[in-house]
Amino acid sequence: MENLYKEEEFYKDDGWPTESLRYCDYRFYNGHISEYGEDFDQFVLIDNALYPYIRLVKKRGSCLSPCGGMTVVARSGTYARKTDEERDKDCPKIAWGFAAVYLANLFYDTHQEDYVELTDRNKVISEYYNKYLKIYLNSHSGLKYSKITKEQKELAFISEHETIIHKLWEKSTPLKKYSPLYEYAIQAETDYEEYLRERRSAILDHSTDARGDMIKNRTVIQNGSNSIYVENNSGAIIMSSDMPSKKGAFSTEARETFGKPYIKVFFLDDSISAQAKTVVEKLKSVKTVNITLSHSSDHPGNTLTVYPKSMVDPKCCEKEVIEVLNGFFAYGIVSDKKPVRNDAYFNGIADKIINDLDGARVSIHVCIAWFTNQRIADKLIEKYKEGIDVKVIFYDDHTNSKFGVNIDKIPYKAVRGTRGGIMHNKYCIIDNQKVITGSYNWSEKAENKNDENAAVMYDYDRASDYSVEFRKMFNSK
Repeated sequence: MENLYKEEEFYKDDGWPTESLRYCDYRFYNGHISEYGEDFDQFVLIDNALYPYIRLVKKRGSCLSPCGGMTVVARSGTYARKTDEERDKDCPKIAWGFAAVYLANLFYDTHQEDYVELTDRNKVISEYYNKYLKIYLNSHSGLKYSKITKEQKELAFISEHETIIHKLWEKSTPLKKYSPLYEYAIQAETDYEEYLRERRSAILDHSTDARGDMIKNRTVIQNGSNSIYVENNSGAIIMSSDMPSKKGAFSTEARETFGKPYIKVFFLDDSISAQAKTVVEKLKSVKTVNITLSHSSDHPGNTLTVYPKSMVDPKCCEKEVIEVLNGFFAYGIVSDKKPVRNDAYFNGIADKIINDLDGARVSIHVCIAWFTNQRIADKLIEKYKEGIDVKVIFYDDHTNSKFGVNIDKIPYKAVRGTRGGIMHNKYCIIDNQKVITGSYNWSEKAENKNDENAAVMYDYDRASDYSVEFRKMFNSK
C-alpha cells in the first residue's frame, strides 16, 4: 500500500513529505470569475493523505496554483515554504474523506450539462471500504488479537470507521458553496453509509447457526450467582466493573490521589481510547477526561482518566461511565437474566410505545402492517440520528403508499405477504430484550378510533425469536 500521511505531517521537513495532487476533470473558471463567486479554477484531490481531502486551486494564465499543474509540490517550492494558514488561504480545503474521493471520480459532460461518474459508484465505495479495512486488519494482526476472528475484527472496524466518516463529512461544509456537487456528494455519502450497514448485516447473518435462531458468539459469563448474557456481535464482551478486565472490552476502577477522586478505564483494545473519550466526556457528571499511557503489564496501552465534577459522587459517575461505554460498544447488550415480565396497554398506546422507544440503547427493529402515525415515526428518526440501529418493515399497499409516514432517512422495506395474503405482523424488538406486539397498528385510526391492545414482553429468549424472523424478512429478496 502507498505511503499515506496525516494532514499535519505534510511540509514538516524541508517541505517533505509533500501533498500528492490529482486534478479533478472539470473546471469552474471562465476567464474572469467562477460561477460560484470565487476566483478558483479546479478541485484537486490530495490522494496521499491518510484520509484524502480536496483543495481549491487557482488558474493564472496557463498555470495552475500551487505547482503549475504538477502532481506534487516541489520540496523547494514557495508553496511548500508557506505556513499552513497561508496554504489554506491560497488553496482552501473544501471536502474530506469519501466525499472527496467521490468528487474526484466525476467529470463535467458539456452535452448533458451535468456531472457523470468516471467509475461506477459501487466500485468506488467497495475500493474505499477495502482500503481502510486492510489498514485496520494490518494494525490488528498481533498476537493479542489472535483469538478474534476476521469477522469480529471487521465488525469492530465498521464501528470505528462510521465514526470517522461522519466526522470527515461534518468538516466538509465548505462544499455547500458548490451546491450541485454538494448534493451529489450527500447522495454518495448516504450510499456509503448504507453499504456499511449492509456489510454489517451480512456478517451478522453469516454468524447465525444452522438452526437460524441463535448467534454463535452469544456468551454466558458466570458472575457470582448471576449469569450475564452477552449478545456479542463485535467480538468484544461488555462487562460490569467487577469482572476481570481480560475477559472484556473494558473495565473501570475508582481511585483517589491526594483526596482527589478519579476513575480509570482500561481497554482490551486501546486503539479505541480516543473515540471512547469523546463519548465519556459528554456526560454531565464528568469534568474532564484524559488519555493516559499505562505501563502496567495487566493494563498496557492507552487508558482513560475520568475526573467527576466536584459535587458528583464518584461511584455514581463510575456507573454512568460504564453505562455509556456499554452503549459505545454498540453491538452488545448486557443484561442480567431477569424473570420474564409482561405489560398490557389498552389506551394511550402511542405515548407508551414512544416512551419504550426512547429507552432504546442499541437497536429498534419494527415490523408493522400499517404505519401512519408520524409522531412515532419522528421518534424513530430521532433515535436513528442518535446512532441507534433502526430498521422498519411495513406492508406494501395503497394505505401505506398514500398515507404512510415519512421515514426516508432510516432503513426501511415495504413487503408483500409471502403466502398470497397480506403482511399482517405487528411487532417491535428493542435492544433484543423487549418485544412490543398485539393488535395495535402504528396508525392514527388504531390510536384514535379502534379498540386495540399492545403487549410488552421483557423476555430475552422471545426477543431473540422475533429478531431472527425480522432479519429473515428484512434481508429477503
